[in-house]
Amino acid sequence: MTRYFDLSNPEAPKQTYAKQTGRQVNMISQSWTEARLHHLESAGALGQSRCDNEQFLRGSNWDGKELKPAFEVDFAKENSDGLTI
Repeated sequence: MTRYFDLSNPEAPKQTYAKQTGRQVNMISQSWTEARLHHLESAGALGQSRCDNEQFLRGSNWDGKELKPAFEVDFAKENSDGLTI
């Protein structure tokens, strides 16, 4: 789950947005302008056994209200030789 919080009052942060972005995302990176977000789920690369085999890199754009998909690379689909990435 990716969540956005309004921190204009640090004493009382307020969640203003939430969106499911993957089952077990292990890295999120935000651009300096806060306009772009990248999600990486690659548990297979860590040697973990996963029944859903989600292995992806997703980019989203933040318009100030919600995340909108910009691109996605599905490593499991791109890997035609069947090896775990």
